Amino acid sequence: MGDTAPPQEDPMYDDELDDLLRAAAPRPGPMADVLAHPADVRVLDLRSALERLKPIDQEILRLVHWDGLSLVETAELLGKRAGTVRSRYHRARSSLRRQLG
Repeated sequence: MGDTAPPQEDPMYDDELDDLLRAAAPRPGPMADVLAHPADVRVLDLRSALERLKPIDQEILRLVHWDGLSLVETAELLGKRAGTVRSRYHRARSSLRRQLG
């Protein structure tokens, strides 16, 4: 799975936001806290914005963007209805866009 494109069912695809989400993905190993692009303040802003989301919304974004699951797979994994996960996903992305200006 890994570094995949956003789900096809996302009509609000945003290149910049998706690039930031990929860049903000946690890195395994001893360098886990080192950013892929240390000079990119936008990645730090995104990480801060992510922390302000509800935990369930953080989890949905993590599963979709960092783990490469579809929205349907994410819903199944979380034991939620697909429509609920889809709504939360889109609201979380909208919140990130607002916070990042």
